[in-house]
Amino acid sequence: MPTSAPKLVVLDESHQTKHHPILSVGGIIVDHARVPEIETAWREAKAAVGLGPEQAVKFSESWNEPRQRADLFCRIAELPISCLITLLEDFRPMGMKLRKETRKDLYIHGRAFEYVLQRLVGVQFIAAGGGPHLVAIDRRDDAKELHETYSSHYRTGWIFGSHQIPSLKDHGFAETLLVCDRGPLHEIADFIVSGMTGWVGARCAVLKGKTVSDLDERNEMCRAVVRLFPSRAIPESWRGWSFITHKGDITGKELIAQNIDAWLREMAAPPPPAKDNIPF
Repeated sequence: MPTSAPKLVVLDESHQTKHHPILSVGGIIVDHARVPEIETAWREAKAAVGLGPEQAVKFSESWNEPRQRADLFCRIAELPISCLITLLEDFRPMGMKLRKETRKDLYIHGRAFEYVLQRLVGVQFIAAGGGPHLVAIDRRDDAKELHETYSSHYRTGWIFGSHQIPSLKDHGFAETLLVCDRGPLHEIADFIVSGMTGWVGARCAVLKGKTVSDLDERNEMCRAVVRLFPSRAIPESWRGWSFITHKGDITGKELIAQNIDAWLREMAAPPPPAKDNIPF
């Protein structure tokens, strides 16, 4: 049975409403042993695009030079990491947004977090028999519920009818869910989840007939990193790359689940040859 070297999973969340209502959780998976290498490479990437190597960055902040953000994002493709993300559309009716137990973003972020944990325990990312594996997530005011979710699946895993998905404990994960709010790995996770959520939101907007001024740049960023989202060994019911979607309660407004595979195939396909190189 294949074993997995100790991994570190760093997660963040995003809330996108400009083009399409999406709440997401995602991030990066790295080998423990390569953390110093990745942190050094990220500082060098920031310097290469004209930022201070120790300068704190956040994808959603205001950038004096917007092109720097895209250039830095594309350099993530050079890092020895894997990525995954869960994107859930937020079409809660007003009645749900008025009730205490369903109005917070955690109502959707919590489910997205659970889907991410579920995808981690498999051949795509972390095979059984290794460890110890650590999971860290961005600091939140409502982190208690996320810790409870992690603790539950650390002990019991998931059950779908007669099918059992092993627990986090069985896959060598540590019992403690860590919290992070700064540093290179957290910045990379922030870029991945915010950048990809924004890209999906932009594609949804175009599908609805809207004009997105920076669509080409967003496509460029996605094209750079799409190979970091493994697509092998996904069951038929989880088709596509490691972009996890779920229709939930059908409202007729959902766009992601039925379109994400085609969008990703477009991004993963080799670029067309330049016109000057087309033989006549």
